Amino acid sequence: MVQNIEHLQRWKDGKTGIPIVDAGIREMLNTGWMHNRLRMIVAMFLSKIY
Repeated sequence: MVQNIEHLQRWKDGKTGIPIVDAGIREMLNTGWMHNRLRMIVAMFLSKIY
């Protein structure tokens, strides 16, 4: 669970400081699509780490 609203906003903006997570979010924001592997990484980061 997200501990802080600011953390969630950084995740949504692709500004977490973790390059692979940020790249996945930015790809989705810019193209509307994200590779399956990136989807798994980004979701895991939000649910387990952030």
